[in-house]
Amino acid sequence: MVSHGFGSKRELWRAVIDDIADKVLAAAQDFPESLSGPGLDVALDRLIDIVCDTPFLAQFVVIEAIQRTERAEYVYERLSLPIQRHFGRIVEAAKREGRIGNVDPDFLVVTFLGSIAIAAAARHLIQRSFPLARDPGAFKRELKRAVRTQISI
Repeated sequence: MVSHGFGSKRELWRAVIDDIADKVLAAAQDFPESLSGPGLDVALDRLIDIVCDTPFLAQFVVIEAIQRTERAEYVYERLSLPIQRHFGRIVEAAKREGRIGNVDPDFLVVTFLGSIAIAAAARHLIQRSFPLARDPGAFKRELKRAVRTQISI
């Protein structure tokens, strides 16, 4: 059945990645391009919401990202890199406006995305030492607060 509808398991896998990427990137298009006012805050909140609202996606991306395979490259090219580029423009503008310190925007975005993805993927473990994480809303609020503290906004 898989080969009939998609040609192969690999093509099915790519179709799933493409669908996920399309949905995430469509949501990312709502990120503000201008940082006049609370633009960076809004972008951070939306990105954290996207990741936390789809924890299976976070788990999948974390697992794929640490592999050195063709699949990892596809996830990077199709999903991670476009988000990095889009969000990187926002961070670059925040840097120019003096809202964040002297940090490479691309590196900040990569480490930011990695930290929220790992936190969302490992929420079941985080709950053991941080019981508030059992509540999805409380978990998102704490993650947003922690990220803002890390990047000093």
